[in-house]
Amino acid sequence: MHQYHKRLITIGSIAILLGMLGTLTYYYQSYLIPVSVQSTGLSDYDPTRDRTDIIKLFETDRYLLTNTPGYSPEHMLDTRSPNKYNPAWFGKLRLRVLREDGKFIGFTGFYPRNFYLAWLLFVAVDPAMRGKKYGEVLVNDALDQMRKLGYKEVGLDVRVSNERAQKLYKRLGFTEFSNEGDGFIQFSKTL
Repeated sequence: MHQYHKRLITIGSIAILLGMLGTLTYYYQSYLIPVSVQSTGLSDYDPTRDRTDIIKLFETDRYLLTNTPGYSPEHMLDTRSPNKYNPAWFGKLRLRVLREDGKFIGFTGFYPRNFYLAWLLFVAVDPAMRGKKYGEVLVNDALDQMRKLGYKEVGLDVRVSNERAQKLYKRLGFTEFSNEGDGFIQFSKTL
């Protein structure tokens, strides 16, 4: 019985030490790591943090992001919907945001067209941050998210005049499947 108690005390001591280690790790991550480091990377859309930055980017790059007259980024963010015309789409748009040291870099948005096809609706990088491979980071993250959700294929539209984006998509394995002369080219990729 005596050795049994010694083992219990040893096990209890180890449990206390592990608990203390967990507390110290939490303290370190919460208080000692600067906030700017904590806010680096890709994350799901947070309205409090990201809304203003995304709307500002829409104001700057509306021509590249949509061809729909009267398109409302505010409505898109509020309903998480690719459009305001079909309530069945409400809540379907997945938004991911990239930040570096707390600074907004860009975002992506995609939604399901059906059970196997996701549509990459937006890939947008702040103009001051372009040319630094952030677009590639955003697209690869979106593709990873789609794979995790079980989609087998992805499609997207890109303006004919946006040659930089077309080169990116081709480099990432997308192939052109439609160019109907409406100012947009459609690309697809098997996931």
